[in-house]
Amino acid sequence: MNDIKKEIQDWINAEERAGRSIDENHLNQYIQLLIRRHNNTPREEFNGLSPDEMFQTMHHPFSERCVVELNKLDKEHNAYETRVFSRLFYWLGLVEQRLNKQVGPPFQDEYKKTDLLSMIFSFKKV
Repeated sequence: MNDIKKEIQDWINAEERAGRSIDENHLNQYIQLLIRRHNNTPREEFNGLSPDEMFQTMHHPFSERCVVELNKLDKEHNAYETRVFSRLFYWLGLVEQRLNKQVGPPFQDEYKKTDLLSMIFSFKKV
C-alpha cells in the first residue's frame, strides 16, 4: 500500500513541477490507470495469471473472459455421457446413480442430473 501512496505522491509532485494543476477528476483518472495496470499485470503467486484473469477463473469459470475453457467434444466423446465423467460427477455429488433397468449389454449404470449439476454446467446438444 505504501508503494501505491508513494507512486501517487510522486505523480502529483511531477505534475506540479510541470506546472499542471491536479483536480479530483485528474487524480481519479490516474488512480484508475494504476488499478487497471495492477489488475492486468501477471502475478507470480497466480502462476503468471493477472488478478483479473484469476478473478474471472474463480468467479466466472469457462466464461468468454476466463482463461480456462472446455474442449468441444463430439457426441461420441460428450463429457456427460462418458463413464469417467459420469463417475466423477457422481462422486462430486453432481449426479445421482440409479440402477439401469435394462437387461442387455452394456449394463452401464444410469445417472440422473442433480440440481447442483444443472446450476454449475449446461450441456449443449452436439
